[in-house]
Amino acid sequence: MIADFGIFGGDGRSCYLAAELLRRGHRVAVYSLSQESGAKAVLREAGGLKTAGSLRELVQSAPVLAGPVPFSRYIRKEAAEESCGRGSGNSCSDDLTQEELLRCLAGGQRLFAGQLPAEFTEKAEAAGVSCVDFLKEEAVLSENAVLTAQGCLAEILRAWPGKLAAANVLVLGYGCCGSEIAGMLGSIGARVTVCVRRVESAWKAAQRGLCVCYAEGLAEELGRQDVIINTVPARLLGIELLKKLRRGALLVEIASQPGGFSPGEARECGVNAIFCPGLPGKYCPLGAAAAMADCLCNCGSSQAAGNK
Repeated sequence: MIADFGIFGGDGRSCYLAAELLRRGHRVAVYSLSQESGAKAVLREAGGLKTAGSLRELVQSAPVLAGPVPFSRYIRKEAAEESCGRGSGNSCSDDLTQEELLRCLAGGQRLFAGQLPAEFTEKAEAAGVSCVDFLKEEAVLSENAVLTAQGCLAEILRAWPGKLAAANVLVLGYGCCGSEIAGMLGSIGARVTVCVRRVESAWKAAQRGLCVCYAEGLAEELGRQDVIINTVPARLLGIELLKKLRRGALLVEIASQPGGFSPGEARECGVNAIFCPGLPGKYCPLGAAAAMADCLCNCGSSQAAGNK
């Protein structure tokens, strides 16, 4: 089996990615993709798709490989007795582990995935494998932020019973995702405040008409907010700050580990908290896959062409 791109693991984004690459005329092989019904339907409709019988067969079939986003959510570090992701639509194949993938990879290949662990990347590149993190590529990062904002809005509308257009919303962090979320909520009439650390971020937020507070003044802001959204992968909200949230407020976590607060401490304080990982894959897999396909075709075309 020979393919231009090999795709393994992940959520609905990987299924849409396979279909999109086929639509662009590439040969695509897949292994252990999402078992969600919608994702499976996408694969059934994608004619010409090749299915590998093992991770090794897939890796040996293509010079350019696309793993999941985020990588560690679907690819365990090492083999474990218990199954992974049961009932979640995640990949559950026993050989989808970092150690097995490292054994299968060969020098000269290129591997794309999201949030690749530094330790894994070092080992892979020491073996001559070029690693590209989707979420460090500017075009993908920018599109991912827009899709994350859309998904975040959907989650809030499902979880919070108030009128969002008149709500007080605090966004912790003003990076790619934070700025998109703040802008989207502001555009529908929410009163948005962003919490920043840097003067540059404060200036950018103020230019868009957003209110600004610094991390040092966070305690004064929390009690006035209806919805608080954390986009920073660092523990900003300790238990003393969590206690300042007013009753009925919604706390939304979209940051990667370790997140902005302890789930246990949030429960202890009676905070209504929701955790929203993988929003682009949940709400906008087609849009996310298109950006990933552009990245693969632009960065991986030389390896793919060499296999024809």
